Amino acid sequence: MAVVLKKDCKNCTLDNAMSHVLGYTVANDISARNWQTTTHAGQWNFGKGMDHFCPLGPAMVLHEDTSSFDPHDLDIVLRVNGETKQKSRTNDMIHQIPAILVSLSKGTTLEKGTVVLTGTPEGIGHFADPPTYLQVGDVVTATIEDIGTLENTIVAEKEWKVET
Repeated sequence: MAVVLKKDCKNCTLDNAMSHVLGYTVANDISARNWQTTTHAGQWNFGKGMDHFCPLGPAMVLHEDTSSFDPHDLDIVLRVNGETKQKSRTNDMIHQIPAILVSLSKGTTLEKGTVVLTGTPEGIGHFADPPTYLQVGDVVTATIEDIGTLENTIVAEKEWKVET
């Protein structure tokens, strides 16, 4: 689940953290594990920051419209080619949204419009036995109850080489 901020947030508290939230959307936190574990010697950010690696959507539910649901108690399901790979609820998150915002905003301004990802449920392919990885043509479907479904097809980027 992604949280979008409606105003700048710095050094917020547990009591006022949610006042910074504009709304919620679905995020698919794609990772290039080869870049994280081999090519760049454990550099996690590079393997998550490539073009097209964090699709969001298809809509955002405004925080003010959440009277019908609790963002801390929603079903989350991720499927690859129709097969369920991850299934959980937001109430299983290690840290709830206010605690995440408190931690991230300590000494750092999270600007209006910032998108904060809350984490991923267990079932990541890299840690499966044996490990599994997305392939060109795979269809990845991420659904969060009362927020929406985001569907993406994995495509290959043109060949490129890292200059050293």
